[in-house]
Amino acid sequence: MRLLPWALLAVVVTVSLAPTRLLAGPNGVGQSKPAFSSITVIGDSLSDTGRTAQAAGPLFPPFYWNGRVSNGPVWVEYFSAQLGLAYNPVRNLAWAGAQTGTGNSLNPLLPGMRQQTDQLLNLAKHVDKDALYVVFGGSNDFLRILNGADPVTVINSAVNNLVTIVSQLRAAGAKHILVVDLPDVGLTPRARALGPLMALQATVLSVQFNTALAAALDTMDKKIMRASAFAVLHALHANAAAYGFTDVENMGYPLLPGGDTHLFW
Repeated sequence: MRLLPWALLAVVVTVSLAPTRLLAGPNGVGQSKPAFSSITVIGDSLSDTGRTAQAAGPLFPPFYWNGRVSNGPVWVEYFSAQLGLAYNPVRNLAWAGAQTGTGNSLNPLLPGMRQQTDQLLNLAKHVDKDALYVVFGGSNDFLRILNGADPVTVINSAVNNLVTIVSQLRAAGAKHILVVDLPDVGLTPRARALGPLMALQATVLSVQFNTALAAALDTMDKKIMRASAFAVLHALHANAAAYGFTDVENMGYPLLPGGDTHLFW
């Protein structure tokens, strides 16, 4: 069984944000109904379940599982099941490499998150008000900082993009919107490979990113739901053994076909 860190996010969100509705059944006994009609995701490789792989064809790395940029299912597939919904990949608009705007770190021809939102809204003027809309991104914007871009410029731009996406969804009629914050980039193997100082700076900037995002969302509709990938990752990192992990520092994929006990694939 593959255990991925994003599986815990499903548990956190399900318990705290998305209870099921209890309805009276035909025999008078309460029967459960999913809290949402479906799940739509605007995001990046942490959520992509095959769009990038389908576009890349044979160029997609063979060490990824079934088109996911991981060694198994990603968080939205666990989350859908926990909400009592059949996972529908058509409603997952995430692409690997997507930045929060119109850029893509893998290929400039691939969409960013603003383009994913436009694609969704171009299908209909009004979205399904009973669906859950998840906005989860920022990691690929952050990689520009690791490559030398100005942190203030990148963070401000990314936060503005995420707020714009949320505003567009709300204006189109979305009632249930969940925004997931940025994981701690400083804990990742990529940041650690740049040295302890850069890893520490990445953690500090991750906090600044999330603080700015939270402040921006605070000025909007208070009903916007939130989940913290930052907190989930720290919980997994600090209690690795409890979740079946033995390595929280190195990438797992070079250990094919193993690596399941690594926090980072």
